[in-house]
Amino acid sequence: MRPTAKLLAGGTISALGLAACSVSNGNSATTTTVPPVTMPANSPAGFNAAHTAFNLPFKLGVLPADELALAKADPAYAAGLAKPNDWMRSNENLVAPAGNNAQPATRAPTWYYVGSTSGSESAAVVDVKNTEMGWNATIVAIYNPASMSVVHSSPIAIDARGLHAIVSSASFAASALPANSLVLVAPSNLEIQAAPVGTLQVRATTMPAFCVPMPYAWVYEGKLANQRRMPAMNAGPSTVFAGPNVTAGPSSLPPGADVSLYDEGVASCANFN
Repeated sequence: MRPTAKLLAGGTISALGLAACSVSNGNSATTTTVPPVTMPANSPAGFNAAHTAFNLPFKLGVLPADELALAKADPAYAAGLAKPNDWMRSNENLVAPAGNNAQPATRAPTWYYVGSTSGSESAAVVDVKNTEMGWNATIVAIYNPASMSVVHSSPIAIDARGLHAIVSSASFAASALPANSLVLVAPSNLEIQAAPVGTLQVRATTMPAFCVPMPYAWVYEGKLANQRRMPAMNAGPSTVFAGPNVTAGPSSLPPGADVSLYDEGVASCANFN
């Protein structure tokens, strides 16, 4: 008998959710590719015998390489990933971002690793993961695909520990850039889905959070760069994402600004579970 997993009822989620589909299918921007690692379809969740791959539950495939290294070093994270009860399925109705002409749509059920959380805490973890997926895709929608590449590992060393508000009540627009000059270093959807979870303190507020063992940044002409009229995003070598939907903010934002997501560069995701 298959173990019961956490389920999140259908409904409307963050306004950034719809765009998540465009990142995963690779149709909206140039993305890096790596040779796929496969395991037999009937493999149980967990490491293979050689500890060279980790099969995720629910037919999600194998754990990405950066998180595989984290799972090898963190037995608690690896154990949680293999437990169906530590995942939650979400099947929300997704709404187009403000200013986007896309129509509301329903995405197929998506599984998210939520660890040992339960109830509303699990739902909050799903919300922040889904919001980050949507924000990544919103950036792709804002920029002309010919002007930007999306990569899942950094072409330069990134050691940026600042806290940034990624989504606020401000409106964002793309700067004019030469073709193929802007790089967004960002986690893939599967890296977000499988990322270890915890909390992050932002000022006096404790928020649900997850950590990816990779940077999150703009790279322009081989250097870190924040784009005009877009949020600052320079975090690494690992990145914690927290929120969303809280009224708080770093000192750079007006008091009471509506903030949906934060990122903060950290040295490591070790023991973040």
